[in-house]
Amino acid sequence: MKNSLLFLAVLILVFAVNGHAPADAQTFPVQPIMVNGATDDRINIVFLSEGYTSAEMSQFILDVQSATIDLFDTPPYEEYELYFNVYAIEVPSVESGTDHPYTASDCPDGLETFFSNTYFNSTFDFGGIHRLLVVQNSLAVSSVLTDNFPEWDVVFIVVNHPYYGGSGGSFATFSTHTAASEVAIHELGHSFADLADEYEYGGMPGYEAPNATAETQRELIRWNNWIELSTPIPTPETPVYENVVGLFEGAVYNPVGWYRPKLDCKMRALGIPFCEVCAEQTIISVYNILSTIEDYDPPSPVVTLYQSEIKEFSVTTPEPTPNTIETTWSIDGMPVAVGTNSYWLNATEHGLGTFVLDAVSRDTTELVRTDPGGLLEADVTWTVEIDTVVTAVGDVVGMGREARLYQNVPNPFNPVTTIRYYIPEDGHTTLIIFDVTGEKVKTLVDGMQTNGEKTAIWDGLNDSGQRVSSGIYFYKLHTRREDRVKKMLLVK
Repeated sequence: MKNSLLFLAVLILVFAVNGHAPADAQTFPVQPIMVNGATDDRINIVFLSEGYTSAEMSQFILDVQSATIDLFDTPPYEEYELYFNVYAIEVPSVESGTDHPYTASDCPDGLETFFSNTYFNSTFDFGGIHRLLVVQNSLAVSSVLTDNFPEWDVVFIVVNHPYYGGSGGSFATFSTHTAASEVAIHELGHSFADLADEYEYGGMPGYEAPNATAETQRELIRWNNWIELSTPIPTPETPVYENVVGLFEGAVYNPVGWYRPKLDCKMRALGIPFCEVCAEQTIISVYNILSTIEDYDPPSPVVTLYQSEIKEFSVTTPEPTPNTIETTWSIDGMPVAVGTNSYWLNATEHGLGTFVLDAVSRDTTELVRTDPGGLLEADVTWTVEIDTVVTAVGDVVGMGREARLYQNVPNPFNPVTTIRYYIPEDGHTTLIIFDVTGEKVKTLVDGMQTNGEKTAIWDGLNDSGQRVSSGIYFYKLHTRREDRVKKMLLVK
């Protein structure tokens, strides 16, 4: 066992010790570190400060930024970076640091004994293990999250002390040791991807996990799709097999009887990449929260078109790097287009009646070989009815009688973007930009317009001529009969 992994991750939830969560709601500054989309369209990672005083919050933000950079330089988080948002909540402690009671039998020589008055009451030496760094007031953690960022998906607590330590569980914890980022990424393997530790010390009972098993029958091994037929089961720990997926003995705190997928992996030792099996499980966990289809248009599942009409149907998908999401369009089960997120349906090519238009978006990444739950695929279905032509004042041949608002181009943008829209009849029209709180930012159009295709340009300035901050914005088209809303992302 390599000794670079110096901590033992445990699944614990310790209720308030030496105090209770605040009775009244407390709000703290929430700083966006990396925003790639709306909170309901992304996986939200939240960092909480522990043992940072008010005067040390700038250092906390630097620590979070450093951990974020390192996380998204690590595959497969690197490929799926655009699926995540990162925020930091500035929770000040009365005193800097944490507790080190020096009660663990494995404390290295020369360390000091100290205690600090911190918000979440964190401590080293938990459970008699020096490196086991936990927050003892998890009720306070829950309260802070509820009051400040209830949309959280993953939580990290950064403890402001350079001793080495960390722990997994509902609220993963790591110190500011020089290996802090590696500890955090390993802990994310537990709390986000439900991965097991692959090292063999610890003396605790083993358990089945995506990357740990007691099964030795090849066809029943959960990661069998990654094992070549030429690889022996169990797999010898020799240089011949150091780069292949197999069945290596020693995992989940047991040297015998339990097996891991690869000779080395980040869930076994720090400084090592995630193995193929752990990377696959991480991507599966991404799609356990998100879908390959974020949005679609038109929003109604039933659409009526006239015989002269041409209408665009579209889906919005997240984009891994490289973009491995592929959308297939079908009419009554027969494919009509592949590899595009929009499909222009020409009603003149169809007779009167009803048919089904279906869009299936699937992540075709080679990093996943087993997806039993079908999480890497999503679909949206429209029932389309072709009706007889209706001629009315204001109709535009081939465009129909519904207002249309298209996705801005480019998106994300900085600092200028173009918005294209269509109004079916003459009338008063407005096109207004709003921020995520619903406050009006900029009025682009407000007046009478004739029917037809239009464009508007936004230069990132508000109505006062001031440049707005980066983030999510919404643009709303209002015509005589209907409203249309879409969102866009300004980056800097």
